[in-house]
Amino acid sequence: MVLKKIISKTGKISSWFSLALVLLISTDVLLRYVFNFSTAALYEMEWHLFAIIFLLASPYTLQKNKHVRVDVFYNNFSKRKKNIIDLIGNIIFLIPFSFIIFYTSLPFVADSYSILESSPDPGGLPYRFIIKSIIPIAFFLLMIQGILNAIKNLDDIPGYRLFKYYDENNNKKEVEASELNDFIHECMGEEFSAKDFRTWAGSMI
Repeated sequence: MVLKKIISKTGKISSWFSLALVLLISTDVLLRYVFNFSTAALYEMEWHLFAIIFLLASPYTLQKNKHVRVDVFYNNFSKRKKNIIDLIGNIIFLIPFSFIIFYTSLPFVADSYSILESSPDPGGLPYRFIIKSIIPIAFFLLMIQGILNAIKNLDDIPGYRLFKYYDENNNKKEVEASELNDFIHECMGEEFSAKDFRTWAGSMI
């Protein structure tokens, strides 16, 4: 899926900014304490890089399920319960929160672009609107990854009723995730598999 690859790519690229940040901070410390020289541009570039790392790496970290967890009961739960908890967290908290930040940050960024905002400090960096643009981009990707995770949680819940439909006699039917292949073969032919269906469904997101 294209968006999944974009999230992975941005996460890997942002990881290289960590090296750039270390080198920049080392240079700043060297100039400040050895040569008694400092500038606002160096300080601002440090927090610009940190913001890029934090924002763009968050969707990738979520994709790899590497966020820090403080688990008291979660690790002892069954796979089904873990998927249900993750599904609730994604739908109720992650996706709405990410959408709110994405939506409300758009005017914030637009205002910055309209005045070509720069640093208010003497010697500071110009084009502050560029770093502000990272906010809606990052939270849009985080929202997409939350949706992808929710779909995966649904798919991984054993016995989950994936589809409800009515047959030719108007009888209500339910299909479990484990029966998806048989259902698709019946509706679309033997050559069309569950993997093909998920690929098609994923391409629509």
